[in-house]
Amino acid sequence: MKNIFNFGIVTILLFFHNQNINAQNSECSVLTDPVQAVAASEPCFNVDSIFENCIPIYIKVNFHFFVNDDCSGDVSLPLDPTIVKQEDAAGWAGYIIYRANEDLANNMAQLNASGYNTSSSSPHCNPIRFVISGLYFHCNNSDKFDGYSLSYLSSKYAINSNSELNVFMASFNHTSTSGAAFQGGSISSVNRFDWQVLNHELVHNLSLGHSFDPDGCDDTPKLTFDYDLNCDGQISSNPVDKEKEQTCFGLEPSNSIKCNPPSPCPIYHCCDQGWINNNIMSYNSPNTAWTNCQILKTLEHISNLKCEYIAQIGGNCPPLSAIIIRQPKDIVKTKHCTYCFDLGASMGYNQYKIEIYDNINPSSPSIIHTTNWLSGLAKKYCISGPILGNWQDGMLPDHPYLIKLIVKNDCSETDKSFPFILPVRDCTIVGVPNEDYKISLSPNPASDYLIIHYELEETAEVRILVTHPMYTSFNYTVTSLMSQNQGIYNVNVPIESFYPGLNVIIFEVGGIIFTKTFIKQ
Repeated sequence: MKNIFNFGIVTILLFFHNQNINAQNSECSVLTDPVQAVAASEPCFNVDSIFENCIPIYIKVNFHFFVNDDCSGDVSLPLDPTIVKQEDAAGWAGYIIYRANEDLANNMAQLNASGYNTSSSSPHCNPIRFVISGLYFHCNNSDKFDGYSLSYLSSKYAINSNSELNVFMASFNHTSTSGAAFQGGSISSVNRFDWQVLNHELVHNLSLGHSFDPDGCDDTPKLTFDYDLNCDGQISSNPVDKEKEQTCFGLEPSNSIKCNPPSPCPIYHCCDQGWINNNIMSYNSPNTAWTNCQILKTLEHISNLKCEYIAQIGGNCPPLSAIIIRQPKDIVKTKHCTYCFDLGASMGYNQYKIEIYDNINPSSPSIIHTTNWLSGLAKKYCISGPILGNWQDGMLPDHPYLIKLIVKNDCSETDKSFPFILPVRDCTIVGVPNEDYKISLSPNPASDYLIIHYELEETAEVRILVTHPMYTSFNYTVTSLMSQNQGIYNVNVPIESFYPGLNVIIFEVGGIIFTKTFIKQ
């Protein structure tokens, strides 16, 4: 297997988790959903064969992100300090699925498999994997806080929920809720940019319940204890007091007050590794262990109830996924110097190619531009043109076109098409860079080389050209249009062949053009 990375009645389970991984105030609520899964007439694969031979089975997943009502802003979640910019969301989705699959491929031994301070189980190979099927943005800031309302999110936004799992990056009224999912369904929400939380919620969709509850598996440890929390010498039976049948949600730091309590208070159980449960369906971190029963139960569920969700079973290469999206902020902006497509959520390939078609006749589009096969990761593709001219390749505004992303690996290839209509091209020219784009040239005057120093306050599409006011046919490309991250850049440009006298540096960033001049001696 090559590892290629680019990226009945259903119940709802809520995954509550405090930002402090060791805090013991996690809870879980269970609701019912009227959706009833219909079993297949016969299983679509042999569960025992998949289990014993660990043949990978890939399940399709759609990601949903929320931004502001006007389509501006970043993707953010209250329980996570990470801020994901719109231009980074596709790449982030690919990365988190990659890391989720890494955890699945490296199933860990189950700690304390038979109870407190017992030996660990031998891990069995886990064949479950996930692959991105689609990525979607929604310009609705209030719905971002409806992570609890899975039926609402599903009815309004879910895509192909009868054949693809849909996960919403959404938050909750409960500040400690990390995720929610329909157990045995196809909808979940995640309130952290965390692949372990993602795996936990997606596996709820694949039928598993929490390991500390009755889950139908005898090999998941039920590590519960009574603890005199208020140190009064008695164990309260009142659930509000949280002293009976408690469980650990992580190993308590050895220097914490709970591990070094004043006499006569007892040492907290979660200071002892013997009480830690690292099961995928626990609230611990890391929670990367699957028991044999959990793997088999998940496979049985997929084989009987989720055959349509399978992207691929086995194979010498992972399944291919070609994804093209447009960022919401680009869709609504009124001036366009470039027209960009985000490709970063595509998965499973080692080469890709871009083709653009005239789509005036959708039944027979005609190709007008193609790239060669390119290696590496497809991140972004932008249509541009001359500095003050129209679009490239004679493309016109208000005319239908089609972009096709073709991806391949050593086993196969697939493609995704995206129809679009170009707006009128409008490049704003600003003579002096503003504070967000600091540009300096040295030495100036220059004879052999010129260093272009610039800073970007945020990720942007950048292109740098040199031209000469007296020799209009002279155009030197320093850097082609590309996405560059926030940071400081120094570009060394050989200028021996440049025309003498005044030359103009044209710095295009985010569809705005700045100019600086230097003297070639």
